Parts: sequence; structure tokens; C-alpha cells
Amino acid sequence: MAAATARVSDERVVVDGPVVTSRAAGTAMEFAFKLVELLCGSEKVAEVNRSVLAKL
Repeated sequence: MAAATARVSDERVVVDGPVVTSRAAGTAMEFAFKLVELLCGSEKVAEVNRSVLAKL
């Protein structure tokens, strides 16, 4: 079994292979938009972003 490694990042949302994570609850919208981007594409992010109050 390979040893686990960790990498510290200052990014608010991080995608590392199949893992998507974020810093804290304050990044929830950014995290959600990243999931939409990964699952549905950047065009869907733009569409959803037009209908929410938090603009990214």
C-alpha cells in the first residue's frame, strides 16, 4: 500500500484527481460552482450564475 501524501494549498477550492475540497463554509458557493463545472460544464456554470445572488 502506498503511503498517503498531503499538499498544502492556499486555493479556496481544490480539485486533485477525483477529490474536490474547499477551505471552509465560506467557500460553499465556489465549491458548488466547481462541482457544476466538473459535472455539467462551464456553460452550465454561466447559466446558473445568472440566476443567483452570489456572482463568481
